[in-house]
Amino acid sequence: MQPVSDRAIHQSKLFVTLVLATLFLFSFQSIAMKVYDHFLGEPKFAAGAAIGPVPVEGLTREMAVEKLGLAVETWRSQDTIRVRLEKKEKVLSSTAFSIDVLSSVQSAQLNGVSPLIVSLEQEDINFMLSSLADASFIQEVDRNELDNVLLGYATKLETQNILLDLKDFHTRKSAPVVETIAELTVQTQREDSQLIQWIPKLTQITIPAESTVSLLTILQEHHIDPLPSVALDTIASAIYQAILPTNFEVLERNISRELPPYIKLGYEAKVIPGKYDLVFHNPNPSDYKFGLTYRSGELRLVISGLPLPNDYTILLEEERSFQPKTVIHYNSQLGDTEKNVKVEGQAGKYVKVYRKPASTDKILVAEDFYPPIHRVEERNVSEQLSVLQEDGLTSMVEKERSLEPSIGNSEEPDEVEEYNDHHVIRLNSYDKEF
Repeated sequence: MQPVSDRAIHQSKLFVTLVLATLFLFSFQSIAMKVYDHFLGEPKFAAGAAIGPVPVEGLTREMAVEKLGLAVETWRSQDTIRVRLEKKEKVLSSTAFSIDVLSSVQSAQLNGVSPLIVSLEQEDINFMLSSLADASFIQEVDRNELDNVLLGYATKLETQNILLDLKDFHTRKSAPVVETIAELTVQTQREDSQLIQWIPKLTQITIPAESTVSLLTILQEHHIDPLPSVALDTIASAIYQAILPTNFEVLERNISRELPPYIKLGYEAKVIPGKYDLVFHNPNPSDYKFGLTYRSGELRLVISGLPLPNDYTILLEEERSFQPKTVIHYNSQLGDTEKNVKVEGQAGKYVKVYRKPASTDKILVAEDFYPPIHRVEERNVSEQLSVLQEDGLTSMVEKERSLEPSIGNSEEPDEVEEYNDHHVIRLNSYDKEF
């Protein structure tokens, strides 16, 4: 084995020295770059860093602004938050949220999760609330709680569809207060024996939440077997009038051909077992109580329960009256100047019934029309002979045709004649316009 020469040893030492120097230079450069980035260069977010729900690991602040801004715009385009009250539902526009992307990034820590800075545009929130409820309900909404919930969803950029029930933010939700929703009193013409018998069984009627009920079913459940009567129509009309200024929905309601004298125009509800019923729906998430009492010819109805989401006003508009005509019958048994009134006659009536919520436009509930009852008179047959002599039979027939009325015609005759038991006026001619 030959000894290693001094030259070889020198070369080996030189190689090792170069390797060590190279490693030192690379290490120094790497450390210097990190030191520069830390003290003089743009810093980057550490592993696991996030702003709100958006990860920003390894990004500079400039890059984080771009990424966070894109995530916010994507969230805004979806409008994921909806708010409802009863059957009304509104989308809360993303413009209600003011999201400060730049401030969120600038104030964010390089490590860990930093909050997304969000504030609410109260004008947009107020507009949304006013489209759902009236002022009295809105005043009792816990705005701090509502704002905190909304901000919570926004700071997370929640993409799932969210439905908030405004009643959950009502200040009285933890201690419901039952109050009188509607009440009315109806004066009957005289003491009614059926009302005296029925009403004690109807002092507490429960209308379940989100349910549809009928008057005939209610009576049967309270062991009342009703027959067509003034008492039945009085109860039906009282209930109908009481629920008009509420958000209860009337699904079936009928009226008579003649307006009963004990019921006001626009408020009648006619019920005939097996034929006509009064059916309505309670859209609210809570039960309501109907209580009836009857004393000294006075029927009183009270509806009680939780406050309704709106105040309602009933409007009776376009009320019109149609005067009756006179139908003449000829009777040979009457004297020359003798006249016999068989039917006095009664004016027809028409009205539109509207329900006006405090926060929205009025809604048409019903159009009631009662055709006139014509006056019927008997006169001496000599008048008929006089007409025949003056006009002739042909003229008489033409006159008969010309006397057919139409609503709105101010030139209609006040008297019409009847020949051979044929009525010149046909009552259903009044129905054509309605």
